[in-house]
Amino acid sequence: MRFADAPDVRYRALTLSDDKDQLRSYLIYHFHGNTAHVADFLYEKPADLAALLPRTAGACAPLGMESAVVESLVPDSIADLLKRFGFWRRPSNWPLLVYVPKPTEQQWQEEGLVELGNWYFTRADVDTMFELVLRTRRGSVCRRGR
Repeated sequence: MRFADAPDVRYRALTLSDDKDQLRSYLIYHFHGNTAHVADFLYEKPADLAALLPRTAGACAPLGMESAVVESLVPDSIADLLKRFGFWRRPSNWPLLVYVPKPTEQQWQEEGLVELGNWYFTRADVDTMFELVLRTRRGSVCRRGR
């Protein structure tokens, strides 16, 4: 697992399973100082994520957490869910660069690529985004996806 093998960060996981032990949601986080950083999350239904968010605070508070951060580019529905648990949006200067071979405006429209609600990035995707930025600034074309 990507998070278990991280050499510099000790990641922790919270999971939600159904009565048949099928995974419904997970949330991966780590501590930096007194802040819990949510690196990644995935859910079957928004209610599954909603069930994990208060558990995150419950698991982190006894360990000295004073704040939590979720760095993400998510649809408004998930941003609204996070707001219900005390998170708020901050401006970001992170660029989002996308490579699509020979795209046309029609393809972008048909695929829904211009709609923010169709994108979902968390901090775990930053390595991909930084690679895109660095390669683009050097003038080469990045074709590597996540």
